[in-house]
Amino acid sequence: LKMPWYKFWWSSLVSIGKVLALTSIGLDDETTLSKHISDKMTHNRKRGVFRFETIPFDFIHDLKTAAHVSINDVVYTCLCRAIQGYLETTECPVYRAKGQDT
Repeated sequence: LKMPWYKFWWSSLVSIGKVLALTSIGLDDETTLSKHISDKMTHNRKRGVFRFETIPFDFIHDLKTAAHVSINDVVYTCLCRAIQGYLETTECPVYRAKGQDT
């Protein structure tokens, strides 16, 4: 699928705008990750947008090379570990019952 560069960037900006709008106007649907599932984290609709520090690409490339995997594998592993940490912090009952042995 080839798309002109300007359409790609425009659709990306529109998507980012939609995500930012949903967090501020309160019309975002409840999800499993946003409901109150423990006393440690309560969903109160007061969300903010934040950004992590930029990780140098050379560092990611060095990880990829040392582990003999793809860059996609490195990024996906980071994402999965972040979700796992969130589920542990919120003491998610589904994660406790099914997810810790995987």
